[in-house]
Amino acid sequence: MIHPEYLQSVFLAETPPQGLPKRFYIITAFNPGAVVSDQVNSVADDQLRNDLNNTGPRCSLKAAQRN
Repeated sequence: MIHPEYLQSVFLAETPPQGLPKRFYIITAFNPGAVVSDQVNSVADDQLRNDLNNTGPRCSLKAAQRN
């Protein structure tokens, strides 16, 4: 089941100088299903980015929450 919050998500980012690949994924640790602080979401997202950078493709964009 997909949370309705995901269907309302908007992602804004500048295109990297090398352009976008044909396929890419947006992965976030931000939790729309629980009430947690922006700081908790930011720490979780930073940890996910670090984990991915240490084990796989590089992450170049940082999530930002928009109300």
